[in-house]
Amino acid sequence: GVNWTRIARALLLPLGAALLACGPRVEPPKVAADAPPIDACALLPEEEAIQLAGEDLDPVSTALDRRVDREIAKCSYANLGGPPFRMISLEVRRYPTPELARSTQESTLKFLRRIEQEGAEDVAGLGESALWGASSQQLHLLTEDLRLIVTVQLGDRRFRGESARDIARRALERLGAAAISPAAPSAGGPHLR
Repeated sequence: GVNWTRIARALLLPLGAALLACGPRVEPPKVAADAPPIDACALLPEEEAIQLAGEDLDPVSTALDRRVDREIAKCSYANLGGPPFRMISLEVRRYPTPELARSTQESTLKFLRRIEQEGAEDVAGLGESALWGASSQQLHLLTEDLRLIVTVQLGDRRFRGESARDIARRALERLGAAAISPAAPSAGGPHLR
C-alpha cells in the first residue's frame, strides 16, 4: 500500500523550511563597536605565569592567543619543550549584554556540572558566579558582560584550582583598575581604552 505518512513528510518538510526562510531575519546582538579592547596578556603577564608555574614557560601564539580584541581575547603560556605538556591560559569573552553573558555562563556551568560531577566545585566570592572543573582543569567565571576561562594544566593537580582562582582574582583586579581609570593603564596593568 501507499505510505501516506512518508508522502506527507516529504511534502511538508520542504514547505516548513520554505516558510521559515521567509520569516523575519533576527540578527544576534553584537558587542558595541566602541567597547574597549581586551588584552588578555595584560591580564595574565608572562612573569606571573612563570612565577606561578615555577618554571620557564613560553608564550603560545595561535590565531586566538595574544590577540587584543573587544569580543574575545586569549593569552597562553606553555612549556614548548615538553613532555609532559604544561600550560596556563586566560580567555576573556565579552557579550553584548550582561544578560547574554549570564545565560551563557548558566548553560556552561550546567553542562560542566553534568560532565564533571563530583569534580565540579562552585567558587564563592569570585565574580558573579564561578566554577572550577577538576577534570577539564578550567575555571569559568562571570563578571558583568565578561566571561573568563582560566585553564591550569601544570603543577600538582590538587592545587590547580587554587592557581586558577589566583589568576582570575588578579585579572579581575586589573579589569577593575581599567574600569576606574581607562585612559591611563599602569605599565603592568591591562591596556584597555
